[in-house]
Amino acid sequence: MLRYGDPSWYQGFNSPYYNDSHVRFRKAVREYVERELMPNCHEWEEAKSLAPHTHRKLGQAGILAGLSGMWPKEFAGESIAGGVKPEEWNFFHEMILLDELCRIGSVGVVWGIISGVSIALPTL
Repeated sequence: MLRYGDPSWYQGFNSPYYNDSHVRFRKAVREYVERELMPNCHEWEEAKSLAPHTHRKLGQAGILAGLSGMWPKEFAGESIAGGVKPEEWNFFHEMILLDELCRIGSVGVVWGIISGVSIALPTL
């Protein structure tokens, strides 16, 4: 962690909005992004396409459905990254997810991941 580079709540400062589920979720998503997405960004940018399995793997990791603005457990199940329970899910989790995905540093890759899910899925 880069000192003062992360939000204050993640550095251990008190917040009335963030709790342990947010910390666990952020840790799990950050590890996934650094392991699965960051190493492939340049290749995907050059190809102008994500690997075919990217969305499926994000779904299996308990991450992808969080981009819909809620956790639709009837479609996505109850397995959320970091052991978060569907009833704990709130918009702060979604904001954390977007923050962590944006750490990739590639607008094309981030947009390729979130565009269809965050625009189309909530209306369904």
